[in-house]
Amino acid sequence: LQHHVKLHEALSKLSEKTEIPEYHHGPYELTSFYSTEIVEERCNLTVVLMAPCLPILLTADPTWFSLESIASYASNACVLLQTSSCIIQDRPSDDDQRDSTEEYAQERDVEIVCKKSLPLFRRMIEKGQVRVVLLDHEKIRQSC
Repeated sequence: LQHHVKLHEALSKLSEKTEIPEYHHGPYELTSFYSTEIVEERCNLTVVLMAPCLPILLTADPTWFSLESIASYASNACVLLQTSSCIIQDRPSDDDQRDSTEEYAQERDVEIVCKKSLPLFRRMIEKGQVRVVLLDHEKIRQSC
């Protein structure tokens, strides 16, 4: 685990020195759709990662390094992340607020994934090559 932490710190330092690419237009956008450009060009390879607990994984978790490896070795691929809103949706709330809680959970998950992603994978997000689908939280609750 210490090795992963050191590696993450080193990659984070490198990302601070990385120039912001031309396609960067502000906050990272991670949605349930690929960008229009990606849809038009089509993907030769689609990588699917099913990780119900992705938003709550530590930044030193090997999953983040796996995503960075995808970006490094298959930078033209499309990535589908299947995850869940484990922690956020387990908070108590009344039935009237259920929809707003789910919407908030989705927004938080996307924000967390973007923040925890390493530089190369973050670029894939910025280019619109990555999309996220939230799995039914009630069905996979034990996985979290």
